[in-house]
Amino acid sequence: MTARFVKRPPALFADWLFTNRDFYRDLDGKPDLKVIQDSIDKVRELGFIKETVDASKYADLSLIEEATSRRRKGN
Repeated sequence: MTARFVKRPPALFADWLFTNRDFYRDLDGKPDLKVIQDSIDKVRELGFIKETVDASKYADLSLIEEATSRRRKGN
């Protein structure tokens, strides 16, 4: 499916996509706010923006947390 989407041969992805060699994804679907914050800070450091933004102030994870708790309870 991925190979069709990016119009590349499946062999390019077979060794790593959806394996433990792929990028880590949180099993609950939560974004990694530290990584996001580090990226924002790097953009500021490089001079593309004048001020940094605190990503945690704008991240509402309540929907994800509620869905996770429901899934774990089996509801």
